[in-house]
Amino acid sequence: MSSEELIRRYYESNLMDAEALALLCEEVRGLVRSIARKTAATYSCLDFEEDSGLYTVRTKCILEDLENEGFAALCQEIQKKQFDGRKAKFSTYIYPRIQGAMHQYMRSHLGAVALTRAELDFAKQVKKMFFKEKIPVEEIAKRTHRG
Repeated sequence: MSSEELIRRYYESNLMDAEALALLCEEVRGLVRSIARKTAATYSCLDFEEDSGLYTVRTKCILEDLENEGFAALCQEIQKKQFDGRKAKFSTYIYPRIQGAMHQYMRSHLGAVALTRAELDFAKQVKKMFFKEKIPVEEIAKRTHRG
């Protein structure tokens, strides 16, 4: 059953069909995970263990939180009953809503709301120099004209 059919089933049910909602969540799980990874990468939170190449514990926690935010946004949007399958595919409709919820979560939990784009880019650059390139703090300060 497609996402659009599951939405229609959910909308037509007087009891707000829990099975249809669960199936819909399963149907869009890949989309939610993809948006979570992109969002984490945007905020430089997609880190890997050096030895195994797997996500760090911090990254796993952030991705889990983002996915939860995404599914919460999905449920909120479905309950509004505003999706119209004649205007767009469900994935097209829900993508910006899930993405917005995830970005809001990151801004409110990582303090990025107080940074400008240039400041955030600078922080990413310094993080890369320190953690990936293993450049000492003093050298980073010289290179970035901060010390």
